[in-house]
Amino acid sequence: MRNRDTIALVFILLIAGLALWVNFAPDNTFLGRDVTTRLGLDLQGGTQVLLKAQPQGDQAITPDEMATAARIIEQRVNGLGVSEAVVQRSGNDRIIVELPGVDNPEQAVQTLRSTGQLEFIDPQGQDIPSGTVVRTSNNPNPPALQATTSVTATGALTETTAQPELPIYTSITKGSDLDTNSVLAPVLDTQSVNGGFAVPFAYRGESASSLEQWTSQNQQQPMCIVIDSAVQSCAIVQATLVGGSGQITSGSQEEATAIFNQLKYGALPVSLLIESSRTITASLGEDSLNASLIAGIIGLCAVMLFLILYYRLPGLIAVLVLLF
Repeated sequence: MRNRDTIALVFILLIAGLALWVNFAPDNTFLGRDVTTRLGLDLQGGTQVLLKAQPQGDQAITPDEMATAARIIEQRVNGLGVSEAVVQRSGNDRIIVELPGVDNPEQAVQTLRSTGQLEFIDPQGQDIPSGTVVRTSNNPNPPALQATTSVTATGALTETTAQPELPIYTSITKGSDLDTNSVLAPVLDTQSVNGGFAVPFAYRGESASSLEQWTSQNQQQPMCIVIDSAVQSCAIVQATLVGGSGQITSGSQEEATAIFNQLKYGALPVSLLIESSRTITASLGEDSLNASLIAGIIGLCAVMLFLILYYRLPGLIAVLVLLF
């Protein structure tokens, strides 16, 4: 009997020690897994965004396209390292994204909703400033240049804003030919004079041949990198991009990571617009935690009072054990 009690006591002590080690481990890991407590949107606050799919012309948006878009957005969220994020479809053409505790919510949302189309274009000898939205032969009517109609608070329609006619630059590559498996995480660019972080990539198929041929025939001429119809950078061609491979260099690791997430998980099948965006505070979660804490204290006091009144001295000893 005594041996059985001893074995039970040792087993209980082992379980208690294991629980203490898991809870108070200095590196918050257990068997190679992160066991850090993660708080959701209601407990630590964050951003909730409603994205609406925009049909191209008269083509209706299919359920398969929305399912693919939701999957890619979820992969991009995971790439950002946001824990306890929520990505779910709402209706036929909307996606709800909840991002708890992000440091830069605006950039995170832009990274998620960007279609992720990477193109190289012939700027016709020009050095186009970074951030300029351009028309390309692959995408002559990007959403950012389409005329829009807005509704005032009284319900009256404002005049449609006419966009100036812009030149169409020849696309050297197509976004659909990008080999997403070749897109690697940002690395420190040791070859560039200005430093920065580089995102390696490679094209396949026709685009790989086109990029290699164009760079071999246009040495010392400018070529621009375009992501989602916005110029990322322009550079002078110094060598032939053999096999259609290269790298995109960005000034900061944060920008390079955003580019990596846009390209790595493939292009979105539909364009997404931000229908609504709101910042959620953690007040609701704090109220729930405070209410739970009060309820726990009341329950503990009731248990201790019952032990003392019913068992007297043994009950008092049990209460002291619970407290200390």
